Amino acid sequence: MATTTDDRGSRPLAALRGLLPGFGPAGGAALLLALLIAAPIVAVFAQSVADTGGLWRHMADTVLTDYVVNTLILLGIVGCVTLVAGVAAAWTVTMHAFPGRGVLQWVLLLPLAMPAYVLAYTYTDFLQFAGPLQSWLRALTGWRHGDYWFPDVQTAWGAGFVLSFVLYPYVYVLARAAFLSQSVCVLEASRTLGCTPSGPSGGSPCRSPGLRWPPGSAMR
Repeated sequence: MATTTDDRGSRPLAALRGLLPGFGPAGGAALLLALLIAAPIVAVFAQSVADTGGLWRHMADTVLTDYVVNTLILLGIVGCVTLVAGVAAAWTVTMHAFPGRGVLQWVLLLPLAMPAYVLAYTYTDFLQFAGPLQSWLRALTGWRHGDYWFPDVQTAWGAGFVLSFVLYPYVYVLARAAFLSQSVCVLEASRTLGCTPSGPSGGSPCRSPGLRWPPGSAMR
């Protein structure tokens, strides 16, 4: 039986469909979009493993150690601050009633609208020695350079603060959703048994869905 040109041309397409079962037009578009997004990451990785003419050796002998240490410091600072700030803010606006709570629960999301690099420039300009805050402080007190201590924002701690201020809303959103999913009846029943909102049980953040501590307590 003779094979037509159309049959030979359709064989690669059929083989591709066999490798990617269930991929329709939407799946193909999603795959293409994923490849476009991953292209810069792949390019950076390819350049890092290519022959750099001793650049990695030079960096290891000079600045690579400082880069790694600063990165680990930033990870620790940002991880701790975002966790504490996000969970505490979510717990406060969800479990407590106070004037302005309805506004505050939305105001806490505003850092999501500000890119981290914009906040970094803003805080650096506002808090540096020639910035408006320290200039106002010197004009008010008559102090000069060296007469007072002021935290330097251009450090790992300053960068950690800025990044935490930008990233804590992600923790806040997830924690608040977990707190809202709690049963009010369970909370009230636990309080009748003597548990307090800040105690180890009775509705504390560590016993909330998605925030289980210690690990494995969710399976008990």
